[in-house]
Amino acid sequence: EATSAEIYTSTVDWLALSVDFLIPLIAILVPTVIAIGLFRAERRNARIETRSARRLDAGAEVTVALAPMVSIQPTERMHERLWDVRARIAVYRSWTGHDDLSGDWLALRHSEGMRRWAKVMENIDAAGGVNRLAPHEIEELLLPAHQWAATTTEMFSAWLAGQLPVSLLQNDGARIIAEFGPPPTPEWLGQGDH
Repeated sequence: EATSAEIYTSTVDWLALSVDFLIPLIAILVPTVIAIGLFRAERRNARIETRSARRLDAGAEVTVALAPMVSIQPTERMHERLWDVRARIAVYRSWTGHDDLSGDWLALRHSEGMRRWAKVMENIDAAGGVNRLAPHEIEELLLPAHQWAATTTEMFSAWLAGQLPVSLLQNDGARIIAEFGPPPTPEWLGQGDH
């Protein structure tokens, strides 16, 4: 004698049940899973694009701050301009990835620039000040600092445009370290639990 469960299983048309139930279920689940995957990918891409746009905007701000230093005169407030450039570099570095060396390179270039501008001012003071120098003498004393600003501006602009390989930034950074020594390590680096 057959039990009620055996009768039920023998009378149920499993093929019809699967067609009537499983196919509509799959038809709903598959597009839902695909839609969720596409949504997540779109959000990830939007974050990457936003980060890239902010990095580019911050890079443009660094370039804008550097550009006037190509022809700045010793009577202008160089320290304030250098501080402004340093602040803009810090903002730019906050938008670069760990594998992007351009922010570190900019920090090295800034350090070099501060030394070059300090030397220019020292030489002008040693010559008796701006009022005792002829215009061509002032330009001659300013030349190393102006060249630093021009080179930094051009190299960084080329980097942002994708026209400068990272190897040139690495070589220039190595030159700066060889000439002026490594940058100081911040006191906070390596402290605390991370």
